Amino acid sequence: MRIFCLTVYGRNGAKSSRELTEQELNKLDELTGVTEAKASQDLFGHRMPYYGIRDLAWITLLKSGITALPVDLHKILAHNGITILGYIQHAQAVEYIDQDNLRQNSIAICARVSDRNIICYNESTPKPQLRFGIAHELGHLLLRHGKYQVRDFEQEANMFAARLLMPMGVLKELGATTPDKISKLCDTSIMASAFRAERLRMLLTRNKFFTSELEIQLLAQMNDFIQQNTHHSQEW
Repeated sequence: MRIFCLTVYGRNGAKSSRELTEQELNKLDELTGVTEAKASQDLFGHRMPYYGIRDLAWITLLKSGITALPVDLHKILAHNGITILGYIQHAQAVEYIDQDNLRQNSIAICARVSDRNIICYNESTPKPQLRFGIAHELGHLLLRHGKYQVRDFEQEANMFAARLLMPMGVLKELGATTPDKISKLCDTSIMASAFRAERLRMLLTRNKFFTSELEIQLLAQMNDFIQQNTHHSQEW
């Protein structure tokens, strides 16, 4: 009999694991509606420096075909074969996944079992915070957190989420340099946008843009959106 490990990741690095039999895995598939599982690609192995996280965010946007802001998270989740479940709407499935109740006081949690990747979220969360929370959990899954206990996983997931939702080169080209403009353009919270605006200010001082082929490719992919919205930058 085959045994599968279900691992759930919650707030502030909390984690729980339990073993599932193949029969229990089939029940999970039935509850979540998963019909075809797709594993997230482990692009960088167990080494994830800053540039690896940044590049993974760009690769995710490129491969998911993102051409506009705010970033379409549903499109990214679908491209990566990740199932998304609301705490209330899919209560039975969420309770089966999160038997240790890590979701309590959490915007979102993620789970991995075999080749299934799942994100569960709190529907009552304001949209800007919810978008960052889901992007954060997506970071845990794409960065393959839990495979190697050698890094600050929460910081890495936050770094990924910020770079996925608020791509710096695109913000620069659109002239979105303040927290308010970034928040309106990216549908992110003022707090998250303020951190990104400060980072943008530093990069503008150093003129550190478009040194990576990936960022250049992303700019080309989003060029139509940039051209259509540049003249609206003063209205944000």
